[in-house]
Amino acid sequence: MKKLTGILVALIAALGFSVAQAAQIDGMQTNSGPNLPTGLNVYVNPGDLGDALIAGYYNARNAFTFIRLVNTSTTRGIAVKVRFREGKYSNEVLDFYVCLSAGDQWSAWVWGDDDDNTPAHVVVWDDDTPTYPDFGPDNAEDMAYSATGAADCVTADMTKEGYFTVIAVSSWADTPGDNKVVAEDNECGETLGLTDADGFTAPALADAPNTLTGSVVIYDLVDGAAAYGYNMTALADFRPDGTAPISGVGLGLDDPPLLSNSGDGIDGVNYVLTKANLIAMYDIENTFSGQSDVIITFPTKRRTIGMGGVQNPFSGSIDTDECSWVSTDDASCEQIAVTLWDDAEHHPTETHGFSPSKTPVLKLCNEVNYITMGESGTSILNTDLLQFKLGEGGYDIGWVNFDFTQHNTANRQIGLPSAATPDAVAHGLPVIGYELGSFVQGYYGHMLPLRYTSDITTP
Repeated sequence: MKKLTGILVALIAALGFSVAQAAQIDGMQTNSGPNLPTGLNVYVNPGDLGDALIAGYYNARNAFTFIRLVNTSTTRGIAVKVRFREGKYSNEVLDFYVCLSAGDQWSAWVWGDDDDNTPAHVVVWDDDTPTYPDFGPDNAEDMAYSATGAADCVTADMTKEGYFTVIAVSSWADTPGDNKVVAEDNECGETLGLTDADGFTAPALADAPNTLTGSVVIYDLVDGAAAYGYNMTALADFRPDGTAPISGVGLGLDDPPLLSNSGDGIDGVNYVLTKANLIAMYDIENTFSGQSDVIITFPTKRRTIGMGGVQNPFSGSIDTDECSWVSTDDASCEQIAVTLWDDAEHHPTETHGFSPSKTPVLKLCNEVNYITMGESGTSILNTDLLQFKLGEGGYDIGWVNFDFTQHNTANRQIGLPSAATPDAVAHGLPVIGYELGSFVQGYYGHMLPLRYTSDITTP
């Protein structure tokens, strides 16, 4: 069993020696929390190692996104499928396989320009790691849009912003270095059974271990060239037994492996990703030319509402043309409650103005949602996924809470196991979030995963 039970250390008060208890977090059980749902395998590993990875944001709008994948196992090679999706409706724009030998790393750049008619490009930087299909002599591939095989609504410009997943397919006994088993691009395809063997003996395949990790760094080329980086969210025990199903490479077909191909299904993945609240800090002080943005991604929304017969905490459903949410875009937006605080513990509910709405109940309508702090402020990164601006109303430093539990509470829950009487229920929405901050007109920047709370109830 790869499963490691997560134990969060109880905090002991310095004088009273009282014990603070916590509930389940990310599919792990705390020392005093309730038992995990029956049969749950998948969990979010705080150590950032797993057999599936989620990168909640990439940007190629006059920006370079640098991607690194590492197989930390020194005894097993691992084949993974990398799939990029545009940020509005989560339509696929590029997919391919990477065969990481034992101890191997793979790196690539995603880049674009300010021309609405040209797509983003993926340039493989580490060309000694086999891929399938082969990226060709220039080690580059354009992302697809309507004219080149993607869904009809996907424009070339839409490919420049979104998110991507890395899901292990299988592994094999391997040796690092010159004696690695899978050394060529065609051998990667032959190992996966996607191309006919040509003098190559494919290795015996088995389940992939929890040894994958990855990072993303976005270099802003518009203002100051600051770097905004984060570690990918790691799902461990995504496939606890056997190898994940595969069916080749097919744009727009959503062919396996997908997040719904977890051993626990899409419900299990949603359960461990569900958050009640996301918490961000902001600093938009004029003294430092401060800027603060928030990115909120729903990486399972498309798979959840498109599967049918599964628990669905999201609004609406996907249209048959894969280019809109049913019945209308607005009806399928996710309402959230937003609370803003400043550094003097003031809660400016009465005086704070939200743009475009004057109510603290706001909507997130995309798969990837960009939010800026300050009504008059521009976004740190060039974006086409802006949902709203949080007007500061004179509050230039503080924190903000995004609450996913207050709207449609009857539906915003995932119960496991999927039964009439589940033994555990997660309340909120499956979500990943990031906080971006910059100073001195973008010359100094940071990007951090958002803090969060979980709300798990058990009988």
